[in-house]
Amino acid sequence: YAQSVDGGEWKGLDYGSDEANMRHWNSINPPQYNYSMVTAPVALFWAPNDWLVVPEDVQILAKNLPNVVLDFRVNENEYTHLDFLWGINNFHLLYGPTLDLLKKYQLLY
Repeated sequence: YAQSVDGGEWKGLDYGSDEANMRHWNSINPPQYNYSMVTAPVALFWAPNDWLVVPEDVQILAKNLPNVVLDFRVNENEYTHLDFLWGINNFHLLYGPTLDLLKKYQLLY
């Protein structure tokens, strides 16, 4: 993750040397992630105050993934990355919509 923040690209791990990258990737450069290979339905849940996954990055991801079925902004302005685990209103804000989506797709797959 840190390499993607520092380099501005979303790609495989750079092992730090041409030799190590060649051993792992068969290339001196790690490959860019190929979003077109993601064929499963994808739901994106995000919040405007998330300090780890900022809204701009979510929108780039949403634009690049071929099968986004839900781009869901959590309706609480102060919601952060940790709230996805520990938020006291998660059932209403997050888990309810997630369960509804799972019910919708359980018959299709």
